[in-house]
Amino acid sequence: MIKQQLIKMLNETELRILPAFFPEGIERTTKEMEDRSGYSHERAYSTLKTLEERCFVKKESRKGTCLLH
Repeated sequence: MIKQQLIKMLNETELRILPAFFPEGIERTTKEMEDRSGYSHERAYSTLKTLEERCFVKKESRKGTCLLH
């Protein structure tokens, strides 16, 4: 039931970005998320920003010039 509600809350792009964190479940850079999801930098970054605003992911820190999510 909860899974179905979450799927209704997320758009297709968000549903494609979130699995890029798994199976490891570790911090990822935006570049890693681009590679794992197949999206461009702009699409991956804007989707991660939206997911962060909606509390689905948390931006942890900066590593040099890379953002970790």
